[in-house]
Amino acid sequence: MTPPAQEPAWIPERVLGTFTRRSGDGLLIETYHDGYEVNASGAFIWSQIDSRRTTAEITERVAEHYALDASVARDAVDGFLAELLERGFIAAAERQAESSEAGR
Repeated sequence: MTPPAQEPAWIPERVLGTFTRRSGDGLLIETYHDGYEVNASGAFIWSQIDSRRTTAEITERVAEHYALDASVARDAVDGFLAELLERGFIAAAERQAESSEAGR
């Protein structure tokens, strides 16, 4: 089974209680239990997580922004989203969860 963060149609959203602050060119993503400092490209990907964009749309924006081959951008976005998901900074967008439940 493919991890949800690697599904092109998956819609990530930031988890309530997650805070950010600038750290040089990057960003510090924090909860009360964890902190994760990311570089400028991680900060750009984080800025694209808005509870509306799919993983595929975020990947497309990253590829365009950094002039990357689609497969390179996909690997970067997939890996970063998987890390954010594992650390509890993101989850499936509520609208996505609702549509999954409706399909059952």
